[in-house]
Amino acid sequence: MSSNRPRPVADLHSEPYWEALGRKILLVQACASCSRRIHPSAPCCSKCLSVELEWVEVGGEGVVVSYCVVAQPLVSGIAAPYVVLCVSLLDAPDVHLIANVAANSGSGVAVGARVHVVFDLIDDDFVLANFELVANAA
Repeated sequence: MSSNRPRPVADLHSEPYWEALGRKILLVQACASCSRRIHPSAPCCSKCLSVELEWVEVGGEGVVVSYCVVAQPLVSGIAAPYVVLCVSLLDAPDVHLIANVAANSGSGVAVGARVHVVFDLIDDDFVLANFELVANAA
């Protein structure tokens, strides 16, 4: 399977996140000094400036805090319309993940809707964390 969808470029700070997605695990950084959860990844904690960061697994359950429907194609390889979510994770409420709604799960999206992570295989070696409405979960 191959896709012409653009890919993010992993760097020193984000590589563990992308590698874990390939194993269907959702990670965020955690500050060892103040326990703040951090995403997107960073070289230091934005709260206390500590560089003592570690990667921790999060459950992937969340609540939609904002969303938009993209009606016009903006990026080559991504067909419109599609829904982009901002999700606050239940076990890391300071973390807001930006992701798409999983295929066939866009109906009924609303602020406050419960969602959970699904791992979408884009091609043989590229996985994205998207979200599905809890009501649509099988």
